[in-house]
Amino acid sequence: KKHGDNVDNKSFIYRSGNGKNPETVRDFTDRIKKKYPNTKVINSASTIDYNQDEAKENIIQITTLSPSSKEELNLGQFKWDQIKYQKAPLRLRKYYRENETSVYFYTNAVQKKKNKKDNEFRSLWITKTFIQCQDEIPSMRRRIPVTDEKNVIYTPFQTAINQIVDKNADVLKIIERLENDPAKSTNDISMNLNGILDAAVMGGIAKYREAFFDGTYLSEYPNETKLVSKFVETLKSQMLIAKNGLDSYDKYSIDALQPHVDHLKACYKKQMIALSEFYKETQKYLQQ
Repeated sequence: KKHGDNVDNKSFIYRSGNGKNPETVRDFTDRIKKKYPNTKVINSASTIDYNQDEAKENIIQITTLSPSSKEELNLGQFKWDQIKYQKAPLRLRKYYRENETSVYFYTNAVQKKKNKKDNEFRSLWITKTFIQCQDEIPSMRRRIPVTDEKNVIYTPFQTAINQIVDKNADVLKIIERLENDPAKSTNDISMNLNGILDAAVMGGIAKYREAFFDGTYLSEYPNETKLVSKFVETLKSQMLIAKNGLDSYDKYSIDALQPHVDHLKACYKKQMIALSEFYKETQKYLQQ
């Protein structure tokens, strides 16, 4: 408020710039502080809870945004992630993921634990805020006014599913990059497969069983039962993608990494056995 150049109570999207050296958040923040020296600048996506003292201050809030799309704004799937575009060049899909859009988003995570020992997955609520601006970016304007905002709240179970879906998309892109990488660097695929397949790293299926299938969560949120089938199918897709990634890792890894490849193969077999038992446990929810 009262900043003197027609920005009071308004929101804008700023482009970080193109090329090899885009403006960093720190540099942008420093520039804003110099331009508005009598203003309190807050780098956070969290909702500001103004107290009486803050209500008297000039405040600018800075948040980093991620590109989205009109499809995702309407809770659909990004056009270039749809099956019919899967054979499109990765470079083309990456371009449209980051450019020619007027929709962006940021997220806020809140842990609603009833006590300190609660499973963190069962208490993680996500608010995703979609931002629409006047122009598609890239734009001739460096500062583009925001025209609308939309908040979508995801329950812990929805959040778990979304995280698996996002991970699946990431691994698919990593596999594609590996197949097209002349150097055949396996660092990314190794790290991601480790997180998916090695239960000692991320907890495996046990973390989901404890969070959502111990009889507590779905009793408290019975409407979430309808998401069980989507959760199961998402896990099955992840294992198929992980198997393809493991095949690529095995194909391109150097000899020194073969013990790690063998370890992940063993983890994959254990994970498939554990998931087979888990799928049986979920049948009672699918039949409701």
